[in-house]
Amino acid sequence: DEFQFDFSGLRDELCNVSSEDEFERLNANLQAELQAVTLDLSKMNPNLKVEEKLREFKGKVREMKDEIKEARQKGQTAEQAFKEIREERLRLFMSCFKSVQERIEDVYGSLTRPAAPSVSGAVLPGGKAFLTLQNPNEPWAGGITYQAIPPSKRLWSFDQLSGGERSLASLALLFALQSWRPAPFFVLDEVDAALDGNNVDRVVRYVQEAANNWQFIIISL
Repeated sequence: DEFQFDFSGLRDELCNVSSEDEFERLNANLQAELQAVTLDLSKMNPNLKVEEKLREFKGKVREMKDEIKEARQKGQTAEQAFKEIREERLRLFMSCFKSVQERIEDVYGSLTRPAAPSVSGAVLPGGKAFLTLQNPNEPWAGGITYQAIPPSKRLWSFDQLSGGERSLASLALLFALQSWRPAPFFVLDEVDAALDGNNVDRVVRYVQEAANNWQFIIISL
């Protein structure tokens, strides 16, 4: 068999070697170039598994995208559920608050109305009471202000009312709250402790009137 070699790709200097010394010189140069190329390749350190790693990375990216999508869907569901609960809580709270707000003045007026009529025979009015929200948009983020004005007096803070006046205001709030969802019966334990005779009579009168709809157990001082 014959072997044919194609030297057309060699550099001219390699094709025209005239002496053994020149051959040795060129061979040394080629060995140096080979070592330099080998060193460059070792520095590059090519990763032959890069395609496999890339596929794994793309798979993880897809998994993360699916997880993010699922988390967003769960977040939207939770947000909608929270919104519905918030609206229901606001509805229930305002239902109670408005009922008590509407009743408090009538109840307090009845509890503080003078028993004896005026000189002209007219029934004298009782005091006035008000409930207001400190934060109407989010009632649970603020408080409720309760103001009570006894008969023939101006608006004062609760701290400036007498013990008897505070007791009547507290009873009015209790009865107004119970008018929203009445309890089966009331147990009143020495609520007359700070009341004088006239105020005791007012509480007794109110209880007698309310006894048509409510039941009372009263422990009197």
